[in-house]
Amino acid sequence: MATPPYPVRARRSALQVRFARLRRENTGLAFVLPSIVTMAAVIGYPVAYTFFLSVSKFELGVDQTPFVGLANFAAVFDDRVFLTAVRNTLIWTVLCVAFIILLGLLAALLVNESFRGRSATRSLLLLPWIIPGIVAAVLWKWLYHPDFGIGIQFLVTIGVLPSPTNLLANPNIALYAVILVNIWKSAPFAMLMLLAGLQSAPPGLYDAARVDGAGIWGRFRYVTLPHLRPVILVVALLMTIWNMNTFTYIYVLTGGGPIRLTEVLGVYIYNMAFQSFKFDIASAAAVIVFIISTGMSLIYLRVLRAGEE
Repeated sequence: MATPPYPVRARRSALQVRFARLRRENTGLAFVLPSIVTMAAVIGYPVAYTFFLSVSKFELGVDQTPFVGLANFAAVFDDRVFLTAVRNTLIWTVLCVAFIILLGLLAALLVNESFRGRSATRSLLLLPWIIPGIVAAVLWKWLYHPDFGIGIQFLVTIGVLPSPTNLLANPNIALYAVILVNIWKSAPFAMLMLLAGLQSAPPGLYDAARVDGAGIWGRFRYVTLPHLRPVILVVALLMTIWNMNTFTYIYVLTGGGPIRLTEVLGVYIYNMAFQSFKFDIASAAAVIVFIISTGMSLIYLRVLRAGEE
């Protein structure tokens, strides 16, 4: 039998490679499919049902959920408490992100230097991040206790407070007292990210800056900051997404009080759903937060992709 010409063997080889690639892709999909189905059931259905409730009229004990369009969203924006929650969320996010990055940068610069006890210092600075959020919130609630709190007694001792005061019940201070807790808890994460960026900087850049006569501030301004700019941007976006959806610290420490003046969007949604039982209004507010968070996540992914390129 005559041997088929070379182009036929080449075509067969190409087809075999293509089928082999399809088999590999399908095999990978088969392994991932259970996780995809589970995620769709656990996350996809609740999200879809929340969108359904946001455009429906829902009442407990009533089976019918008539379509009301954007009426729930109009009710949300007409609610003065929601506008207060938006304002508090903006204040919370801006202050937390700014101070978390600032303290994280200072801590990263500190532990990046060589000194005795550096490993122990790193471990101590990481402790707040290791502690679970609910534990940290309860710990700080005791520190803020006006009668037994060590933190309040310390502020009285150094003269910051004239007498033991319940900071969490003060409408003018409560939100900022909780912001302090979140900064303390989240700054170590920023420190880790920025420390990784510092350690990846080429030493030759600093050597060249020294040769050019740059001092400590000059090396920081013209070498460190430009090198850390992508890391700082990623940390800022991550912190913005996380802090816009904050819940634990506000709920445990103040519950949104006093008189709902520390309520953020996450606590507002919870109170509307599980205290007022207005699940349709709460769903509309949740959809608004979901859209904002999705937009921030897309920006984050675009920044990551630009950094990889």
